[in-house]
Amino acid sequence: MKIETQCKKLKGEKLSGTATVRIAKTIIVRYLSMLNETRDSILVTDVPCELKDYFRVGDQWLKVNDNMLKNVHFARDCVRMSDKPEIEITLKRIPFGTICDFQWNSDNVDDIGLKLHGNEIERVYPEGLAHRRGSLQSNDTTCLNSAGLRCNYVITEVNFDCVQPNASTEQVWEMIKKAGRIVILILHPVDFRTVQRGYDIDENDMYEDVRSF
Repeated sequence: MKIETQCKKLKGEKLSGTATVRIAKTIIVRYLSMLNETRDSILVTDVPCELKDYFRVGDQWLKVNDNMLKNVHFARDCVRMSDKPEIEITLKRIPFGTICDFQWNSDNVDDIGLKLHGNEIERVYPEGLAHRRGSLQSNDTTCLNSAGLRCNYVITEVNFDCVQPNASTEQVWEMIKKAGRIVILILHPVDFRTVQRGYDIDENDMYEDVRSF
């Protein structure tokens, strides 16, 4: 599938509210550690290469087969205990994320118009492609985080390849340079990076370790 078609499909699924993924149990059962729970949402925080055609970083799982999910442990149990060879997962596509896509016909990264620190977008320049073609607001990278507070965006995927939460600025730019003439950035509020690292933010804005060992 062409990357433009993938992007159009993702936008459609995000707009429609829910999507259904069917995947062999023998595959998905090996990657349940990619799920984390924050503020009652079960989120995909990493997408190994074998799952790239099924999930996006930031997808929210709602059901496994016919089971409404209560928490991340229940989600994993539903997969492990299923007697079906194929698992049906109902999810929301990147409900807390946004998509910034644009054509890039030069090799000059300045044309994109982003100031990055690691995978965090610190500034969007009005003359850049991310603003003019990708609909990012110039001079304002802020969005609402899970607590309803203003924060910056982080880039979680480049052309459907995961950006690790600890990636350096140089590593992120290298991924963008390799993207080719069509650049597709999936963005999330910066606190999503905290969830990717295995932590949540409680009601007092204190970090809580939610990793399963």
